Amino acid sequence: MKQKVQHAIVVFLLLFSLTHTATSCKEDFDPQLTIDVTALSVASAANSTASINVTSNTDWTVKSSAAWLQASPAESNGSGQITLTAQENADTTIRSATVTVSAEGVSPVEVAVSQNGSQYDLAVSEQTFSFEADEATASFDITSNTSWTVESSAEWLSIEPSEGENNGTVVLSALKNTETEERSAQITVKGNKTAAIVINVSQKGIVYTIDFSAKALDVTPSGGEYSFDILTNAEWTLSYAESWLSVTPASGSGNTTVNVVVNENLKGSERISRINIESDFFNKKVVRITQSGIPCGPDDELCCELSVCNVDIPSFASLDENSYLPDPFMFLNGNRMTSISEWDCRRAEIAVLSQEYQYGYKPCTPYEATTGTMKNDSVITVTVTGNGKTISFDCPIAFPTTGTAPYPAVISLGFSMVNVQLQNMGVAVITFPNDVIAVQQNTGSRGQGLFYDYFCKDHSAGALIAWAWGASRLIDAIEKTPQSNINAEKLAVTGCSRNGKGALAVGAFDERIALTIPFESGSGGAASWRVSDFQGSSVQRLQQIVGENCWFRANFNQFSFAAEKLPYDQHMIMGMCAPRALLVIENPWQTWLGNLSTWTAGNAAFEIFDALGVPENFGFSHIGNSGHCFYEMDETLTTALGNFVQRFLFDNESVETHIIHLEGSELEYDAEKWVNWTTPELN
Repeated sequence: MKQKVQHAIVVFLLLFSLTHTATSCKEDFDPQLTIDVTALSVASAANSTASINVTSNTDWTVKSSAAWLQASPAESNGSGQITLTAQENADTTIRSATVTVSAEGVSPVEVAVSQNGSQYDLAVSEQTFSFEADEATASFDITSNTSWTVESSAEWLSIEPSEGENNGTVVLSALKNTETEERSAQITVKGNKTAAIVINVSQKGIVYTIDFSAKALDVTPSGGEYSFDILTNAEWTLSYAESWLSVTPASGSGNTTVNVVVNENLKGSERISRINIESDFFNKKVVRITQSGIPCGPDDELCCELSVCNVDIPSFASLDENSYLPDPFMFLNGNRMTSISEWDCRRAEIAVLSQEYQYGYKPCTPYEATTGTMKNDSVITVTVTGNGKTISFDCPIAFPTTGTAPYPAVISLGFSMVNVQLQNMGVAVITFPNDVIAVQQNTGSRGQGLFYDYFCKDHSAGALIAWAWGASRLIDAIEKTPQSNINAEKLAVTGCSRNGKGALAVGAFDERIALTIPFESGSGGAASWRVSDFQGSSVQRLQQIVGENCWFRANFNQFSFAAEKLPYDQHMIMGMCAPRALLVIENPWQTWLGNLSTWTAGNAAFEIFDALGVPENFGFSHIGNSGHCFYEMDETLTTALGNFVQRFLFDNESVETHIIHLEGSELEYDAEKWVNWTTPELN
């Protein structure tokens, strides 16, 4: 008996455990039920079918609200498919029913089902269309046994045909979408006593693009016909400013070949035009037209000095290093001057060497190439013609209020503060447009200006020697134009800072200049390349100046760290003015200009004048001032300037011009360090 009781208890506990587990699982179960459609349409014919996809994790049942519509299966478990089968609709009107799918624990879901009348059917092959932005067409088929119409909700979307009966094909035509936004429309298909069918149509917004077959055209000096293709889907217009080319068409739409006709370039420098392509649909684009200038001829790099003395120019590699200031009296062949008459050849040798290594070549232009004309009695126009090319530039003349014509004159490169004093002394001031002759904005302006128009963009000449060439043409014009009221035999040249470097070049390379007055010219002017290197980074050195501007020939940079290889230095450039007069004005307080360097080179340059027997033709004023180019001249400097003007422009030999003075500084000329040669006594 006891065993039976124990057995009953075990059975009870086991049943209780199973019941509790089942109840617990049931409480944790989350039933799911979804279907893929909420509305369906079936044809009127018997046994027309449609399907519903069920997604579920539980038991479900299906019920139709109408006897003419059967659902199979009527019940199932988990995911599956329900097939609806409709009986024939013998009526001509549309009938409807509801199919309900139910499951325990979830809300039932319904599908609205419509069936066309048995007499009229309407169906389409596609109910969505998507077009790209360009013009496009597409079609869909209508299956019907009645008449129908088709309507579009948008003007950009046309239909053909817009009505018909029975089966047919409808073509949709979309215009180009010129807007960047996507647009949409609806096509409504209506049949006789049938449900309307809506077809959704979308068209992407346009994406405007542009490209070119060439973004730059390189044109020869002779010009001619060129072309490039515009590759775009937009409307566009062209514009350009230059008159030396013509471009057609001026406007267009879509891909187009643009024809460019370029006139012959009669100048030596290149010229550039920018053809602007503009549209409402993209940012401005540019096609660059670059026409090269006439290349230099074989004589354009020949200097006049080569006709004075034959010079065998050494290569850079063969040049010896020399830490001293080179001997101005020693020829390249090792012979030393013994007579004053040899100076012409030695001067020509220095000129050729400095052009070969530093300045670039000053072309030897025929005298007959230049003419001069006067404008309003105060402007001389200089015109140079040769090799089929012509350039002109104007030089204003400010006449003095004292004295009588023809007046001595100073050619002023830019503004110089000595101009006012000179004019008060009875000297006319001729403003020379050096920046027009050769642009000197930076190293990128190399090859720009009238000099390069006349010769070629790639001419060896840097800006300084190009200015010297232009000043020589001005002197040619003055000599040929007595109406200018300028005494061509009494000419001076001046300029300050960079223009002072130019003034020294003008005076050194044209022996018609009676008096040269470089003012605070510094590096590349009165300063020695060697001594400036010795002074260090506080002064402008060769290695720095070649990267600042285009004053010198491009390959002068080979001496950036090899100034000691130069077979000359700036004391010899100053010496090229001899035996004519030279007054150097420097400022020891302007360290960057090379105060010790200019003082050293100036003292060495004096030895050339002294050896040639004209020590009174050299002056060096080194007076300290905090300003640069713009300050009030003191009495000492004013007197020195006045004396040089009196002696060399007015032939007053009674004044003192052997002037070498230093004020406001303790600079010393260390001849032992920088000079290892002696000044010869020349016959």
